[in-house]
Amino acid sequence: MEEVDKIIIHSLKDVGCDIDEEVKSLQQFTTEMVVEAAVKCLDVIVTPKLGLPTSLPQSMSARFRLGTTIAEACLELGYNGEMGYQTFLYPSEAELRKIFVFLIEKLPKESDKGSSQDDDGVLTLRQKIGESLKSSLARPWVRSRSAVGFIPFLAEPLETGISLPGQKRDCTPQEWRDYCVNELPFVHDQLHVAELLVPSLLAENVGGVVGVAPNPAGTPTLTASACWSQASANHRAADKMSWLAVREKLVHSNENLRIKSEPPKSDQTQKTADDNNADVESDAKSEEQRMEEERIAIEQLREKIDELKTLSKTLNVKLVNVEKETEKEAEVARARKRETEIRQKTVDLLPNSDANLAKLEGLLQAAVQRMLSLAEKWEQHRAPLIENYREARKRIANRNTESVRQQETTREMREKLRELSDQLRTKETFQTRLQEDIEKLPKDIVTRPAYTRRIMEIIGNIRKQKEDIDKIVRDTKQLQKDINNESGKLERSFTVADDLIFRDAKRDETSKNAYIMLAKLHSEFGELVAMVEENGAIVREIRDLEEQIETEMDKNVAANLKRITADLQQMRQESASLASQNKKS
Repeated sequence: MEEVDKIIIHSLKDVGCDIDEEVKSLQQFTTEMVVEAAVKCLDVIVTPKLGLPTSLPQSMSARFRLGTTIAEACLELGYNGEMGYQTFLYPSEAELRKIFVFLIEKLPKESDKGSSQDDDGVLTLRQKIGESLKSSLARPWVRSRSAVGFIPFLAEPLETGISLPGQKRDCTPQEWRDYCVNELPFVHDQLHVAELLVPSLLAENVGGVVGVAPNPAGTPTLTASACWSQASANHRAADKMSWLAVREKLVHSNENLRIKSEPPKSDQTQKTADDNNADVESDAKSEEQRMEEERIAIEQLREKIDELKTLSKTLNVKLVNVEKETEKEAEVARARKRETEIRQKTVDLLPNSDANLAKLEGLLQAAVQRMLSLAEKWEQHRAPLIENYREARKRIANRNTESVRQQETTREMREKLRELSDQLRTKETFQTRLQEDIEKLPKDIVTRPAYTRRIMEIIGNIRKQKEDIDKIVRDTKQLQKDINNESGKLERSFTVADDLIFRDAKRDETSKNAYIMLAKLHSEFGELVAMVEENGAIVREIRDLEEQIETEMDKNVAANLKRITADLQQMRQESASLASQNKKS
């Protein structure tokens, strides 16, 4: 039992019990140590915790209540046996060993602890992430120019083909429209560097907001291609335009607008402004009228296109119907042509009908004979072909069955391999965590393999003892069987001897004496056997009593009696003090 006590003490230390190194067995446990160990085991097993104190209170009534509560908690966990407050306040070594073995078996396994630790780690990580995000969001964002260098906003000139109101080109609108449709490249093809597409589009939109200045008067007229070249040249003069240039242009445009919006200073200035406004209004009206005409023309074209689509669908349906009717008429014509040929041949055969009928009958008989011979040959060829066909179908069916079986086997093996891979990863993770726990443990404790080896030795000894007990039981059963056989044989022999001697005793005096002696011998031997059986029963009773005495000796009845007497005196003192307090109050 020393090894069992060591294992129990080591498990209690893992739970958190403060046990001195000098304590080597449960016999050295005091009442305080028993209560502390039981409470800490219950705190680990029961969720939520019971909240019981780990030390004995001063009052005896509180001690009894604590012992009763611990006993009830153990019984609720499924402990089989008698238990009360006396089990923990006045413990015996055997009862303690049984109780602590039960509680240690109820402790959560290492896998459950690992999963709970993982869950706690995940929750802690999530809390840290949430706190970090909250603190980051609470601080104002400041751009770090030292971490990221300043990158200028670069753009290339683009031509979208859109004419702003008031913008004049050195070509007719029709020429510009034809150029935009046929020759103007796409926006992404106009760039020399593909990465500058987005900045160039933004710069083009900003240019549309600022406005494009009309061409100066006296500029010679250019073709559409020349217009694009001129625009590219003008833009290329300010190549790699940045936001600073756009900002300056916007500022200058706003200043110009502000200047224009100021009241006139003289009549001449007022007249010039009125002329300019009139020109702008006339140009805008002409542009709106042209756009309205183009819109009307586009709507008319759309209507014509819809009408043509509808007409095309109708004509397609009619064409399909006509093709079907043509196919039907052609089929009818071919059938009538065949009928006409047959009738023509019949008319040609009518002048010499008898001879032709004879010829037809001869041809018919020859055709019949030829058909019969061909049928026989076909049957000769058909039988092996059908056999081959059936064998081929059977092979294909077997192959399909085998293929399905192999596919099912492959699928099962893949699922099993996936499960084994998951189990392997889980066990590797668990092994890593256990290895870390082992490295954290102090080096002076007894290792798990030593306990395992000792447990295996104990199990081997128990197995050997069990084999010896089984052998003794078998020998006892065989001995009992032999005794029963001999008793039966003796009883039969006595019956036979009694019968024989009794027959002769009627006629012979010697036989009568022999019969009397036989009856006396049988009764005395019966008494002897009964005495032996009573002696065996007495020996068994003595052995049972000795075991009971040893059990009572293990319970430390004398020490427990002294402890109970001391507790009784303490309770009497507490009762007397309470009674005196009640009288005073």
